Amino acid sequence: MRVWDATLDVLLAGRCAGCGAPGRTLCPGCRSALAGERPWRVELPVPVVAAHEYRDPVRGLVVAYKERGAWTLAGPLGRRLAIAAARVWGGAGPPAPLTVVPVPSRAEAVRERGLDTTLHLSRMAVGVLRRSTGVPVRVVAALRIAGQVEDQAGLDTAGRRANVAGAFRARPLPDGLPAVLVDDVCTTGATLGEAVRAARAAGWDPLGAAVVAAVRLRSDASRS
Repeated sequence: MRVWDATLDVLLAGRCAGCGAPGRTLCPGCRSALAGERPWRVELPVPVVAAHEYRDPVRGLVVAYKERGAWTLAGPLGRRLAIAAARVWGGAGPPAPLTVVPVPSRAEAVRERGLDTTLHLSRMAVGVLRRSTGVPVRVVAALRIAGQVEDQAGLDTAGRRANVAGAFRARPLPDGLPAVLVDDVCTTGATLGEAVRAARAAGWDPLGAAVVAAVRLRSDASRS
C-alpha cells in the first residue's frame, strides 16, 4: 500500500498543502503534526479550546481547505476540531447530548467557495464525536449573519470587533441541550465574542467554543 501511495503521489505531481512537499494534499509529516499537538485554551468571554496554534503547517492546511478547495482536508481537520470540542464538552461534566453550533460564514464566501467550510467541518467533527462517545450529537445552524460583515483579513483587533459588532442573530435552541460553538480559526476572538453575545441574547449560553487553530496571545492560558 505504501508503494502504491508513493507511486500515486508521483503520478499526480501534487504538493502537500501544509509544507509544499511533493505528494498529495497531506504528507506524512504534516499528518503527524496534526496528530501531535495537544489542545490548549484561549481566554475569551467563554472558554475556547484550540486544537492547534495557528502557524505552519496547520495554517497552510486551513488556508488550502478554505481558499483552494482542498476538500479532502475536511476529514483530518474535522477530527482535530472534534478533539477540541470534546475538551469543552467534557469540561462541563459527564458527556450528555450535545448541540454543535457553527459560526456562520459570509454568503459571499460560501458562493465563492461553493461550500460553507465551517458547516462542513462541523459535520465532520460531529460524526467523530458520535462514533467515539455513542452519545447523540447534532449540528444546528442556530446563528446567522444579519448585518453587513466584510472580510476580516487585514483588519486589526479593533477593526475586527467593529466589523462584526451586532452582526449576528441567534434563534433559541429547541430543547435546551448544552451547546458548543465551533469555528475554523480564532485570531482576535472578535467573531466568537459576537457569536456568544447573539447566543445569550437568544436565551442560551454556550458551554464554550472549539476551533481548529488559534493565534496564541500573551494572555492565553497554558496548554490544557
